[in-house]
Amino acid sequence: MKQGIFSGRLLRAAGILAVLALTFGSCMRDELDDCPPPHNVRLRVITDYEKAEADRTRGTYHQMDTEEFARHREGWYQDQIDNVSVYVFDQDDRFISSWRGPKYLLGEDYTVPFTLQEGKSYHFVAWTNSGTGGLYSPSLLLDEHTMASRGDMHMGLELPDDRTLTEEMAHRHFGSLENRPVFSGINDEEIVITPNTYRVNFIVRGLAAANANSYEVKVTDRNARHAFDGAHIEGEDDYFHTRTLSAGTTRAAGERSASMVLLQIGDDTDTSFELSNTTLDRSLHGGDLLQAIQTAYSEQIGPDKTFADMDDMLENKYEYDIILTNTAAGVKVEVHPWNYKGNHTHL
Repeated sequence: MKQGIFSGRLLRAAGILAVLALTFGSCMRDELDDCPPPHNVRLRVITDYEKAEADRTRGTYHQMDTEEFARHREGWYQDQIDNVSVYVFDQDDRFISSWRGPKYLLGEDYTVPFTLQEGKSYHFVAWTNSGTGGLYSPSLLLDEHTMASRGDMHMGLELPDDRTLTEEMAHRHFGSLENRPVFSGINDEEIVITPNTYRVNFIVRGLAAANANSYEVKVTDRNARHAFDGAHIEGEDDYFHTRTLSAGTTRAAGERSASMVLLQIGDDTDTSFELSNTTLDRSLHGGDLLQAIQTAYSEQIGPDKTFADMDDMLENKYEYDIILTNTAAGVKVEVHPWNYKGNHTHL
């Protein structure tokens, strides 16, 4: 008897599900007005490069030809965004919802659905690659977000006990959209995400072919936490990136290099670098990384350029070559593509 009752319930449930499937299938096919909407906010996520591509009006992009723009864009974003997390705050800046989505692909629409109360305004914050490699994580877990304010939250960098990173960390991007009202019906919004990291390539040139010494570059930083407005949070202890320079397979004779991804460099991050000969246990060159970049650029400013151009460059260029060339007079330091007259030592 119990088996008969259970079977009957299964049949009735299957019938109900079949009717629902037909109903919602018809809704999707015919887009009927009386179908219940699955959400009332469609938030489109788009990279700043793709946003700029349409009109070439943002920053330095309007100066690039089509080939250069495509190379710059693809070089940065290819296989870089493994996931996108969006956080929603109400008009009082209290956290109310979040969403985590899959990999972002260039040229494909990336839309995040939300169901939010009508008649109110909301703030949206987007981060990419949260949780990738276990390095980036929000300060609060999802079940702890309830009633938290945006000011209580930050995106942090998870560090090993020795606070030294020897492996590549994922690129990170950030975007925010403020005070967006939600009306009845479907609300379409767009949030633009911008790189929150830089790639820095350290290149040593002019070494003798028979030079068997080992060289290491070390970057010291302290910008491990960023607020949900994208700003660096001060007061953190130093942490480090270290890389051994390698000849690799693409470098010219007598040239070695190492590359690393660094979090946002700013006036308050105290980001410094040091090149060392680890075989001889000797420091060869060091300095403030941002100052090196700024000095290299400012030395090239001509009558048609201003320091506003430098600010524009820092906001739009996310990859730098720090070139240290061994010469008879010492080490010549360049920041591609601008010359930087640094202090001269010998490798």
